[in-house]
Amino acid sequence: MSTKVLKRSAPSQNKLARFLNKKPKTTKELSNPEEEDDEKFKNKSTDPVIIKFWKATEVPYGRFSNYYVYSVTIDGKTYKSTEHYYQQAKFTDPWFKEQICNAATPHQAKCLAGQKKVSGYRSNLDLNPIIEESIQKGIKIRADWKEVREDEMRKALRSKFGGLLLNGSLRKLLLGTKSAIIQETNLFDEYWATGENGNGQNRLGHLLMELRQELLDDSKKKVTGEDLMKIYNMSTNVYENTAQLIQKTIDISTKCM
Repeated sequence: MSTKVLKRSAPSQNKLARFLNKKPKTTKELSNPEEEDDEKFKNKSTDPVIIKFWKATEVPYGRFSNYYVYSVTIDGKTYKSTEHYYQQAKFTDPWFKEQICNAATPHQAKCLAGQKKVSGYRSNLDLNPIIEESIQKGIKIRADWKEVREDEMRKALRSKFGGLLLNGSLRKLLLGTKSAIIQETNLFDEYWATGENGNGQNRLGHLLMELRQELLDDSKKKVTGEDLMKIYNMSTNVYENTAQLIQKTIDISTKCM
């Protein structure tokens, strides 16, 4: 029985030339996870990358919305969301500020601060007596509000995105936008968002980009003992507030038994 010998054909001159001229990949050409992650922010055209958000339920950038429920601690007090903080900051009356802070949702906090009767769901109708009482008491928005509103918003955003430990995911999300333009596209807000025609001032987007640059600058600085103490104090405040909330829940449950 004869054995069949397979012969490999000699490579053509063209194939041999391509093989000899082929260069190995350089370090830059090798795949890099960080570079791949950056691809979505690289635009081959000259147009800037634009990140848009509006609803708090949008993934992932809905978390930029002030309606996104994420508690913030400012000047030693914890608020259910940045919207709660911002709306109560419009007033100086302690009673009405507390009513806004206790609102069940960011939207209800805004409704209370608007001091206009609301309709619709029962939970919204429950706000009307509080609104009427605030009007009867002559409670009004502070006279200097337009001058200080952006400073108050900055405080809220720094508390929401600035933490290294407590809100690291939000900080990472904001920093991950790189140099992209951030726009809030709320159709009904010409000041904080781009408005109905897209020509609004988009002040919330600008403040987010401003904060992003601050965080980038801070990341280049060395962490000091003072920074670590701030983180510790913030963690302690959150722990104490959580413990108080748990105790209140236990007390209410005990009374209902």
